[in-house]
Order: sequence, then structure tokens, then C-alpha cells
Amino acid sequence: MSELTTYRIPGHVLADLHEAGSVKQLGAGVTLYHQGQEPHTVYLVLAGVMKLVVVSRSGSQSVAALRGVGNIIGQHGALDDRPRPAGAEALVDSEVLGIATPLFQGLLRTHPVLSAVLLRGLSRQMREAIRHIVELSDEHASCVIARRLLQLAVDPLLAPLRFDERDPIVVQSPMSQRDLAAWAGISERSAGTALQQFRNEGLIATSRLRVEFLDLDGLRAHAGLAARA
Repeated sequence: MSELTTYRIPGHVLADLHEAGSVKQLGAGVTLYHQGQEPHTVYLVLAGVMKLVVVSRSGSQSVAALRGVGNIIGQHGALDDRPRPAGAEALVDSEVLGIATPLFQGLLRTHPVLSAVLLRGLSRQMREAIRHIVELSDEHASCVIARRLLQLAVDPLLAPLRFDERDPIVVQSPMSQRDLAAWAGISERSAGTALQQFRNEGLIATSRLRVEFLDLDGLRAHAGLAARA
């Protein structure tokens, strides 16, 4: 299962980032930046969960990734000076630290450890992307959806989405079925079929923008992760 990863930034470097940047509060649903914009700022997620979105030529919006506390977003423009490949929106009330791109580039030069941290993060994201491509080519849609649901249930960086950490775990998420399908990289119809199957098997219960996890081991079995339970 793909897991979000935190950038482990040393304390002295984090202090310099705070000195160079400014904190911004975002309400749920507020857009931080749009796809195609010039990359004037790099952001470190301090609280909440950010949704990275890609808009197609037809105007439809897809969820490319979720990023939680400790993740850096908007960093690609600082590396290649090209427009942003995706937009960013607060999935829940969130807080980010914004650092102007020239200042961030300067910090990369003065703090080699920050460059190493950034490269490790990009490497993890690339591995996740490759792993997901393999999943889409080899696995049934229900397997892919089960893995995304497990992320919502147990990934530490997605804790702000969880209404209740007790048994059963409840996720109160602004993500719709369409968003979940786009995040998984499958059609909304396939996602709906998988979710209905999981409901019929008593693995989850759903209502509008809410998922109650009744049987994590059952979801792990669908995800091909039973051995890790």
C-alpha cells in the first residue's frame, strides 16, 4: 500500500525556513494555487491535509495526490522554473508555511541537507507513482480502492480526516466518490462497484462524505495485504 511520507527536516533548517517564510491559514476547500501558475512560492504543510488537483483540457478535475503535515508542495517550480503541474487545495482546515521560490532556492544552496531531504521526498513520490501504475495494470479495481481506503483509515498523515480513531474508525472526508476514484486512478463507476461490494460484505458503511471502517482485515485481504495485518 502506498503511504504518504513526511519530509524529515532538521530543526535548524526548519527554523531557517520559518524565518524566510510566512504562515498561511486555509479553510477547507480553499485553493492555495492553481495548475499552470508561475511557481512564486514553495510550501511546507504544517497542519491539515492538502489535495493536489489536475484539470484536464475538458475542464474535469482529478485528485493527483494528498499531502499531509511535513510534506513540501509546489517544489517542482523551484527546481525547473516551469508552471505548476497541479493545483493545491485544502481538503480540511490547514496551515502552510510559504517560502518565496528565490529564498527557497537559496536555502537549498546553503543547506545541502535540505536538498537531500527534498530529493528523498521526490524519490518516494516517484516510487509511489510507479507502484500505482503497476497496481493499475495488474490489480482489480476493488484492490486499488481497498488500498486507498486503508490509507484513509490508518495513514498517520491523513489523521486530520479521521473523525474517530477508536474502533470502528470513522473518516469524515470532503472527498466524494468521484474524488476517491480519481485518486485511485480508476473510473467512478468502478469505484462505485467496489464500494458497494465492500458495503455488502460488511467491511465499511458509508453516508455522504463519511466512511465507517468495520473490518480492516477484510479490506487488507481485498488489497492483497492480509499478510501484513
